[in-house]
Amino acid sequence: MRKPVIALIILAVATIINAAPVTMIGMMPGSPGPMSGAYDEHNGLTYISITNNNVVLAVNGSRVIATISVSPGPSTPLIAPSGLIYVPNTEWGTVTIINGTHVVKLVQAGDDPQQPVLDPINGYIYVANHYGNTITIIRGTQLIGAITVGSNPLPPAIGSNGYAYIPNYYGDSVTIINGVNIIATVPVGRNPVTPLYNSINRLIYVPNNGGDTISIINGTEAIANITVGSNPLTPTMDPLTGLVYVASSSGLYIINGTRVIAKIG
Repeated sequence: MRKPVIALIILAVATIINAAPVTMIGMMPGSPGPMSGAYDEHNGLTYISITNNNVVLAVNGSRVIATISVSPGPSTPLIAPSGLIYVPNTEWGTVTIINGTHVVKLVQAGDDPQQPVLDPINGYIYVANHYGNTITIIRGTQLIGAITVGSNPLPPAIGSNGYAYIPNYYGDSVTIINGVNIIATVPVGRNPVTPLYNSINRLIYVPNNGGDTISIINGTEAIANITVGSNPLTPTMDPLTGLVYVASSSGLYIINGTRVIAKIG
């Protein structure tokens, strides 16, 4: 049975070493169901998941060069620096790994796997299993293991320390993983969603989507809780100034360090 999906608008674009992820949501004429995709700068192809058809299209410009069959419920893929494509299969609890236009491995994950995230420090791929309350860890094409975290995890942010910061949506907490080990669980606000790692000040900004705050974590400790508008979304940042931009239902909030310095709207 298809489970309900929590729809989140992610405003941040994750920068991955030697990769250029591009997320698209829309409909393709003649292909029923939502689709999402990512661009592979290694081969110039865009890989588009067609959820209802259980396929991934490899597209070059306006031409489909391959239709790749995958397990049910393909969602937004990750393009790794190795050129491997990791496609979460939300209906089967698996991750399909593609090389070019061929499936090379099917890895068992957990219940409702989310978009994979790469830790460029250790090369691990972290897959949050939203209804399974676990994180699946993959390296290359090998399953490393799974870690139990809080309730309903979502895709993590990765710090320059190599820590993965995993928001537990119904657990109101962030689980911090170093490699394959949990090193801390930090209480935050209500319904945290995917955080932002600020590469300038090295702080983690956690939007509490069920409330009106942003929790700020330094290393493994929460150091501030900033009030913004209701239902804040994943922030984005200016990589030159370190200013953080948070969209909420009442406007756009601009944060410098641990304080709001402006509001637009």
